[in-house]
Amino acid sequence: MSIPTEIPEFENLMTEEQRSSIPFRKEWRRWLEARQIGPSGKVLARRRVTEPIAEARLEDCAEWGIQRAITALRHSTGYQGLFEPRTNGREQYSAPQQPRYTPNYDPE
Repeated sequence: MSIPTEIPEFENLMTEEQRSSIPFRKEWRRWLEARQIGPSGKVLARRRVTEPIAEARLEDCAEWGIQRAITALRHSTGYQGLFEPRTNGREQYSAPQQPRYTPNYDPE
């Protein structure tokens, strides 16, 4: 099995609103790259986003609307899944998160 060297963006699966939103497309691309590119900088086959996965995640984003989708994409960068930030019933949970791939992380 050959490993692709480029990451498709699945524009054909996006809604018109998603295609026309530059911030959404930027965060979508960032999430795709973070999910699929390993520490060596190569695309990892086991973490590749397939068309059915992209379709399901884009449908989730469409249900959330552009702003919530952008927030979810930002929150999920560095993880394989796509999910909104946790809430405590009143406000969104937004504690700084340590990136999983950065050794010796110092937020200061």
